[in-house]
Amino acid sequence: MTNSFSQKITRFQGIKTPEEGFIVGYALLIDIIEKNKHIIVPLPNQLSLVTEKHQRYNTEQWQVFTIRHKPNDDIISHLIFALKYEGIDLYILNLMS
Repeated sequence: MTNSFSQKITRFQGIKTPEEGFIVGYALLIDIIEKNKHIIVPLPNQLSLVTEKHQRYNTEQWQVFTIRHKPNDDIISHLIFALKYEGIDLYILNLMS
């Protein structure tokens, strides 16, 4: 498996994050798919990030959530987060099977 769950980042696949935080939802699932299946997955228009600040906001490329939104450190929790906050991405869901 991967240790993607607990890594704080400032960049994801060359895209600068608005602040330091944890990738969540589809971003984390994409990271896991690419590391374990060795394929490149197209990124959605917006990615999700959880930060330790208490402010939720959006930028052009990021949805930033507060730490209370952070899913548990397992794939199912990140999948639930993705479906709840990011919508349905059939391509990524298919790759998860």
